Amino acid sequence: MPSGRQHKTFVVKKKVVSGVFRGCFSDRYGHILRLAEGKTSMKTPFGILICMTFAGIASAQTSSAPSLSGTWVLGKDSAEKLVVEQTPEKIHVKEMKGDSVRTEYTCNLDGKDCSIKEDGHSAKVALWFNGPKLVELRTRGSEVTRRRFTLAGDGKSLQVELEPMSTPGKTEILAYSR
Repeated sequence: MPSGRQHKTFVVKKKVVSGVFRGCFSDRYGHILRLAEGKTSMKTPFGILICMTFAGIASAQTSSAPSLSGTWVLGKDSAEKLVVEQTPEKIHVKEMKGDSVRTEYTCNLDGKDCSIKEDGHSAKVALWFNGPKLVELRTRGSEVTRRRFTLAGDGKSLQVELEPMSTPGKTEILAYSR
């Protein structure tokens, strides 16, 4: 701990706010800390919650999404492939069975719907990152399916969790490798 600062702990409605937190925010957010010390009103827990929420959102947005780019081959059927090209704003996916393309689309990673053709049928896809996982919500007629793509730590394998959302059914785990 830096010299010259005292480490104090404040208890606010059974929540502990450490002196380190206080030192980080005292210049800019002193009014909130005075609330934490009980020097003004009882809005303190709400103010601290707001600060912590913004800090959490800022740190979550600065973490980078993993790159899923590459050609991925399904372990149980080597004829099935995913070809992924990813940029920070969008992703291009080509799903293949042998030499035939089942679906191919480019979609932004903002969670908005993109129109696609899947095996000749119209469908919609929405893509976004939830932490390190790419989430795809695919709607074809009344059928909705969610896929979550998780890159392994070594970057050589991809796990795809396939879950029917509109009908009861089992979640299927597909294992791909480069």
